[in-house]
Amino acid sequence: MKNILALDASTHSTGWAIKTENGTIKYGVIKDDRKDARDRILKMRDAISTIAAENEIDTIVLEEVRPDNMNSRTGQVLRWLQAAIVLDIFENVSKDTQIDLIYPSSWRRVLGIQQYGVRREEYKRRDVDFANKEYSLNLSYSQDDEADALCILTAYLKDHNVIVVKDEPPKIIHEDFENRKSAF
Repeated sequence: MKNILALDASTHSTGWAIKTENGTIKYGVIKDDRKDARDRILKMRDAISTIAAENEIDTIVLEEVRPDNMNSRTGQVLRWLQAAIVLDIFENVSKDTQIDLIYPSSWRRVLGIQQYGVRREEYKRRDVDFANKEYSLNLSYSQDDEADALCILTAYLKDHNVIVVKDEPPKIIHEDFENRKSAF
């Protein structure tokens, strides 16, 4: 495995995290507060495609949509977003990009966070705490999308036996795509 992109995708706030071939960890968030879901989907799709192309991503790990845990409109929009991301990656980045889907309960189980009866808001706090501890960060609880992306990435690496050397912590880079001069 070379360059891996993990996504906690939503149309308002998509957290992303990358492990590069040299072990560097990059992370950030893409935000959009426009009313129309179609506009937000296009922005997320384009930003993710740019991130994937710029970082020569080989594998994308997307959190699987669990429509049974949300209202039908939200589930529908998240499935559209997921489809838009995958199709755009294949069309505009590389047809060889591996796409893996992982359920929230699966990645949380790998990290030892999953527990029966825990509500979503408590999981978000646990995810932030895990990311802060794992990567020596100081994310606030409002940065749960970035934390979730880091957790998804970490679980994927652990589940696929990709060793991150702990003797020397990985270089961690926070990237602010919102303030770049771009079409986003």
